[in-house]
Amino acid sequence: MLRAALVYAVIVGVCYAVAGLSAAAPAAVVASLELSGRPPAAQWYLWAGAAALTAAPVVYLTVNADRLSTVSFDLVSQPLWPHRLAAAGLALLAVGLYVQERPRSRTTPNHEGNPR
Repeated sequence: MLRAALVYAVIVGVCYAVAGLSAAAPAAVVASLELSGRPPAAQWYLWAGAAALTAAPVVYLTVNADRLSTVSFDLVSQPLWPHRLAAAGLALLAVGLYVQERPRSRTTPNHEGNPR
């Protein structure tokens, strides 16, 4: 349990260092769900991350609908919500992939019912 908590602390820290609070917050929520004892399946994290990444361009076009005729620095950098949504989606995908691919304990049976 302590090792898992340390791994999730590192993941949250890396998300914060790379993308700030917008990526660290979803990673912290996933870590708390995983450490709670009854975590959801990894597919939920992957679907949520994919949905957030898919929604980011839609939010960008919605926020900038009246300014799309000219390209400028402000057009790309000002609306931060699409960037935050993309960062949250990437964090959810990264943690979801870790949850899906993490090594299992040796006492869990494999698909034939034999211990690994």
